[in-house]
Amino acid sequence: MAEVLLAKGLKRLGKTPQDLKRDRKLMPWKVVLASCIKEQRGVTNRWFSQTMHMGTIYNISRALTEERKQANRRKGDWRKLQTTK
Repeated sequence: MAEVLLAKGLKRLGKTPQDLKRDRKLMPWKVVLASCIKEQRGVTNRWFSQTMHMGTIYNISRALTEERKQANRRKGDWRKLQTTK
């Protein structure tokens, strides 16, 4: 199910699977998408590292925690994902 959320999220953000590989590891749009997926499915940081090319599990954990603390920074991306935050 996480793969479905990833595909839908990419489409809503105007991104492609190639953007996952091409863009930097902790790009803001990746962190927002990962946070959204984690809220809905609770997937592991290892999954994000392998599937979304986001780097080490420790850096992902830190980025997701920061995203939850300061969610107002990227309201536009959250709206695109149709998730209330």
